[in-house]
Amino acid sequence: REFVREKLRIMVMRVGELMAQKHGEMRTTFSAVDDEVAAFALERDDFVTIMKDPVVLEAMQELDIDEIGNPAGMFDTFDADDDGEVSMLEFVTVMTKLRGESGKTDVIECVVSIRNLQAQVADLALMLSAGPRPPSA
Repeated sequence: REFVREKLRIMVMRVGELMAQKHGEMRTTFSAVDDEVAAFALERDDFVTIMKDPVVLEAMQELDIDEIGNPAGMFDTFDADDDGEVSMLEFVTVMTKLRGESGKTDVIECVVSIRNLQAQVADLALMLSAGPRPPSA
């Protein structure tokens, strides 16, 4: 567990370094809880840059996380709240979930999520095809 924490810390600190270099200023803020952990928010282009960085790639490899072949395509997966940025918490959460081999439960979770989404889309289509409702009295 300490190994994982250290590798994640290395990645987070590297993100802070890269953002400071790119933007010519320190865009990271430090948490009062742990002054070695930087907080950040990555836009899509920053995220793509980070996911190609050798230090980040090495830490990912040591954590048994496969290299992300299409970082731009994975941005939305990391951006859980869909605000157009990947926060430090989102980054660490997804990295933790990507560790190790995919198992049956991962596949089942995807299938269940897709079925739920299909049901929601079908309900929405039904509502839209019914047309506007008359005002209730």
